[in-house]
Amino acid sequence: MKKSLKIKLIVILLAISSIPLLVLTVLNNRTTASVVKSGFENSNLEIVKTVEYGIENHLDALETAVSIYAESDKVKLVQVDTSASIWIKREFKKYLQDHPEVMSIYIGTEKGDMIDPTWDDIPDDYDPRTRDWYIGAKENDAMYYTEPYVDIE
Repeated sequence: MKKSLKIKLIVILLAISSIPLLVLTVLNNRTTASVVKSGFENSNLEIVKTVEYGIENHLDALETAVSIYAESDKVKLVQVDTSASIWIKREFKKYLQDHPEVMSIYIGTEKGDMIDPTWDDIPDDYDPRTRDWYIGAKENDAMYYTEPYVDIE
């Protein structure tokens, strides 16, 4: 009988002490999961912001280069002096060498000429004025982005 009472007391004490431990464990797991999830979301948000900032800075640098070329006297001169295209091709080749992330850089003129340092065999019937990138830039008279497309080459 003494053993039976002793066992009953042990079971009751274990139950009384186990229930709060179980409740604390569940609450601790929920709190930890919430904190970890929040930290993960904040960390990912910071990574996305950093990537976004890097992309914006890179695009700003490319836009600056385009603006500099657009305002260049040599580029403006190509409308009346086709020999300026030699300088432009040389300048664009150098730019492409210095910026390997840039796939191509070219100019379409109002006369329909195409100045592209990477495309030596431009077909005679190719007219840049019919291309979306030319039309959009001309209509907006400003920096213009097209949807991505595959070059004709």
